Amino acid sequence: MAVDVYFASAEIVKLVKDGCDDAKFDGDCTHKIIYSAVYFPVNAICLFVASVFIWILFWNMKIEYGDFIEKLLVQSRDIEELVQQARNGSNKEKRIAAFELATLAATSDDNKFKIVANDGLDILTQLALSRDESTREQAVEAINEMIMIPSIQESFIEKGGITTMSALLRTNNSRLVANASSAIQIIVSETDENKVAFADRQGLQDLAYAAKRATISTQRLIAAIFLELSIHRVVRNKMTTTNQLFEALEELAQSNDPQIQRNALQTLEILAMENSDRICEREQLLFMLLDIPSLTVDEIVYQLTSRILLYYAQNPLTCESMLNHPRFKETMTVFAKTKEVGLQRSTIRIINFTFELPHLKEKAQSIRIEDTLNVLKKHFAEREIWDLADESLRYLNEETTLSRIPNMTSKEKIARMDFNEFGSKASLRSGPSSS
Repeated sequence: MAVDVYFASAEIVKLVKDGCDDAKFDGDCTHKIIYSAVYFPVNAICLFVASVFIWILFWNMKIEYGDFIEKLLVQSRDIEELVQQARNGSNKEKRIAAFELATLAATSDDNKFKIVANDGLDILTQLALSRDESTREQAVEAINEMIMIPSIQESFIEKGGITTMSALLRTNNSRLVANASSAIQIIVSETDENKVAFADRQGLQDLAYAAKRATISTQRLIAAIFLELSIHRVVRNKMTTTNQLFEALEELAQSNDPQIQRNALQTLEILAMENSDRICEREQLLFMLLDIPSLTVDEIVYQLTSRILLYYAQNPLTCESMLNHPRFKETMTVFAKTKEVGLQRSTIRIINFTFELPHLKEKAQSIRIEDTLNVLKKHFAEREIWDLADESLRYLNEETTLSRIPNMTSKEKIARMDFNEFGSKASLRSGPSSS
């Protein structure tokens, strides 16, 4: 800026000395000097203004005007006064009080404890069941903020908070269901005791009801809750006795959202480990699992599906139903093409279980299941897969049965058999081409 002032002064002095009286551009009155006499002063003024703004910004960063403005715009209400308003006020006052309590609870942990100390948690639990939907929404949001603290969460559960949140799962308000699901997820994720408490208060039925009607984002929460609950043995046993829960999981497993599908199928797999008979009773689930490849291309979903199908394959009755399904062979072929070792191994085991009984083996031959085994030999992920598929192919054309061999992997079963029983060993000489 000092340079601009110097050049501006020099050019102006030249013009003053020349005078430019004759309106001719000669001597010190040229276009260049006149332009410079205008340009440098204007540039100096702009630099001065910019410098002023820069200093203002530096000063403002130091002073932080926002701290002063916040005091004027944000006026904190007394928590005790708000709790009294929420308890004894009109519907409008209760709605406002619930909103302000939710805001204060989100601000700091100290406010959460102050609300609890003034019996605010009890009042909010009551407001969560209010007839006014806005009041319920604000009350549940406040509760969600507060139960993040374990001690407050414990107090909330002791006062019947789980029953309140579970009841809200049956409302038609999607936002309420979402907030209630979020609160339940926080609760059941905290301790095993909370999981049992939720299951004991008919929570499983309410959660299953909400799963069929919730939005995609809420279904993600519900699927995650089911998976979390299934980890606990006592709760898992209760889950296997709830038909409504199986229906909900079947619906979630058909979702277009990969996260929902994975959590639902993983929960079903854990329940199958607990009580495979209950899973095998679900014929509709079997048909849904065989249709999975038409819903997604997610290989993780395929793996979970194949592991559940193994339970159906081990049961002669459900194995027959599986073989009779028009998509069985197609599904197995899709699994065979994935080049994922675990999935291909599960596929071979499923197919080998269809050889357990003569009539099942005849059905497998009639649908040309050997085509799927040939696909496995073509798309094998590792040498073991090729060997297993090749052994299964050779066995498929023999009259030997595996019914007397105890439950074990297909490779172990075949290994237990007399290898000389197999017919031509030509296929042994036609191993996979080495790469």
